[in-house]
Amino acid sequence: MPVPNRPERGIERYDTETGKVLVCGIGSVPKDCGTEVSKKHFAPRVGLAYRATNSFVIRAGYGITNDPYEPLNGSRANYPILIALLQSNVKGNLFPVGPLAAGIPPSTPPDLGNGIIDIPSDVGFAGLPKKLERGYVQSWNFTLQKELKYGFTGQVGYVATRQTRMLSEYFDINAGQVIGAGDPGKTLYPRFGRVGLTQELRPVGTGHYDSLQASLQRRFSEGLAMTVNYTWGKAINVIDNTDYTPAVQAAQYFHLNRAVTGFDRTHNLAITNIWELPFGKGRRLLSSRGGVVSAIVSGWQVNNILSLISGPPFTVYADGTSLNLPGSMQTADQVNPVVTKLGGIGETPFYDPTAFA
Repeated sequence: MPVPNRPERGIERYDTETGKVLVCGIGSVPKDCGTEVSKKHFAPRVGLAYRATNSFVIRAGYGITNDPYEPLNGSRANYPILIALLQSNVKGNLFPVGPLAAGIPPSTPPDLGNGIIDIPSDVGFAGLPKKLERGYVQSWNFTLQKELKYGFTGQVGYVATRQTRMLSEYFDINAGQVIGAGDPGKTLYPRFGRVGLTQELRPVGTGHYDSLQASLQRRFSEGLAMTVNYTWGKAINVIDNTDYTPAVQAAQYFHLNRAVTGFDRTHNLAITNIWELPFGKGRRLLSSRGGVVSAIVSGWQVNNILSLISGPPFTVYADGTSLNLPGSMQTADQVNPVVTKLGGIGETPFYDPTAFA
């Protein structure tokens, strides 16, 4: 799993030791920018299936999968590939910076020189760290399958995953660390006066999933097929499935990110069936009727899909202005021991807003 490259050279990396951008493959900078990537990503997988009797099977499996995630999305338009042109009028933001006839001023790209270039303090950056610690996922399962009466087959099992060194593409290493301090409280501000986002692909913690998964299945026979699947599970993570960004990036409060995931569903029940109605030619009912009646009632099916899923968890956020901690959201405090469910829609609150402050 090598470091990504551009067609003509490597990508770019922000050097936290110098506060400069390394343009990989230019001048004295190696093509991989000296990024350290492990070559020991051994990912074994093993499975076992044992037929205890003609109608009873035991299965188990275990495997490791290395996290394949690369920061291609964040790195594709890094400085100096993308250069921001910022202009302002001395009178303020509501005034034009110049006439349209003058056109847009040309932007001058920086001289790459020896491959080590300055970056404006307010320009964002996203890329690889010097040492990429790729995470991995362990998965295992244990299931029992039994053939039942009337053509049914039942299965029940334990399915789980454990994620180690979970990668976050948009972890801001320049996030604020002091509540109320704003930009001066950012990590890189004291050394380099840097205020822009400085994001790295780095591990942010662990995640786990545990579930009981059961199914009841009847293959199509005598006009009826049915499948019932049920999962009772719980998923806990540090980052969610929306943008892979921790909601709180201040180091001393980072533990607050560990919570039930947004895609967690405690209960998930799905039922599907196909039923050929027993009417008409060749069927048990109305088979003796001929002509129009037989033509009308023959060949009908009833197909059903039923899905019942628990609702997702959610977080009650508060205004982040008073927090003034760049890179971190502010959550509300629950001040009432019981939160009343009002059930409102639209402008009417669903939950009692006075339960939070």
